[in-house]
Formats: sequence, C-alpha cells, structure tokens
Amino acid sequence: MRRAVSEGGAFYACLRHSTRIFFEWHISTLLEAVMIKVLSVVVLICFWTLTLFANPKTIVELGKGDGHVDFHAIGNPSSLKIHGVGGKPTGQIIVEENKVYGTIIFLLDTLDTKIKLRNEHTKKKYLEIDKYPEARLEITEVKFPGPIPKGDFSLDNLSFQGKLTVHGVTKPVVGKTKIEREGNTISVEAGFTIKVIDFNIKTPSFAGITMADNVNIEAVFTAPSTTVK
Repeated sequence: MRRAVSEGGAFYACLRHSTRIFFEWHISTLLEAVMIKVLSVVVLICFWTLTLFANPKTIVELGKGDGHVDFHAIGNPSSLKIHGVGGKPTGQIIVEENKVYGTIIFLLDTLDTKIKLRNEHTKKKYLEIDKYPEARLEITEVKFPGPIPKGDFSLDNLSFQGKLTVHGVTKPVVGKTKIEREGNTISVEAGFTIKVIDFNIKTPSFAGITMADNVNIEAVFTAPSTTVK
C-alpha cells in the first residue's frame, strides 16, 4: 500500500515538473515570438520615419535656365575699363541639407569684349581656346549663417570657396555669392577675383593698352530646380 502511494506521489511530482517545463518553454517561445514582432514593427517605423523625413536634395541644371558670365578688368592707362560678357553657363548646382556644391562651366568662345579684333586676340593668343575651350568653377563650400531655409529665401554676401580651372591650370578661389529661391527657381550671383598670371596666361595687350593682372569675374544665372529624396 505504502509502495503504491509512493509511486503515485512520484508520478504526480513528475507530472507537475513536466507541466512546469512545458509551460515555461511555451511562455518563452511566445515571448520570443512577440519580441520578434515588436522589433519588426520598430524597424519598419524607423525606416518609414527616415524615408518620410529624409533631407531632400535640390538639383539645379544650369543649362535649362538663363544667365551670363561677366569679367571686368582695368587697362593701362588705368582710366580704361575692359568689360567682357559671355554666354550662359552650364553645369549643376546641388543644395543638400546645409551644403551647396556643384560645377559651373563657361565656354570661352562665347566671350565678347565688343571689339572683334580684341576678341580674337584674347581667345586665340591668350586664352588659347583651341586647347582649352572652357573655364570650370567647382563650388566646394558656401558658408551660411544658419540652416538653409526650407521655403523661399534670399541670402546675400555669402562667402564661398571653390576651384577654378582655366588654361589647363586649377587654382583655389574665394568669393562672395547671393542665392535666392522662389518656388522651384534658383538664382545665383557669384563673384571673385583672379590673377591671370596664376593660370599661365600672358598679360593681354591690345592697341597699346595692357590689361591689369587682376580680373574680376561674375557668374549670374537663374534656373529651375528639381527636388529629390
């Protein structure tokens, strides 16, 4: 009789132990499944949030807009002013987060100083446009006083840094720029000064007038922009 009771107690004890192990395993498995689902939902929410609020990138295609490039120089005697105008620049400007960068390209053959013979001398003898047909300004940094506004804005007297390639020579340049945005239209005015001898260009001289070494250059353009994420 005692043996039967003992065996019965052992059986129930084993049953309780097995039941406890089963429930512990079941609860553990259930919790693991719940955690996996929660983590999946968190990942999806994070991805959705990053996609929705990702900083957009505005791309400005200069060739689709309008503009021109000017240069101003002083002649010798100093009372003489030399002014040249070129066609609209091409290239691409990108506005991304708090950065503005891109490349402005200008075809030197479009340069016009209003005197035909001087144009030929400038392009063929000094700029050597057959070898070096374009000038290229790479904008590497524009310094803003704070975050770039999301909507329409007009910011003037901003400092910029870049690299100018002319006559096969690349040199760093610094200057000032004005940037405006109205709707999807971006307008830019960028001005800087160079020394022609820094680009292995002989000092231009025509009809007894020698151009000063410093030349002020200004690029002006307005172009539509496209915003992408």
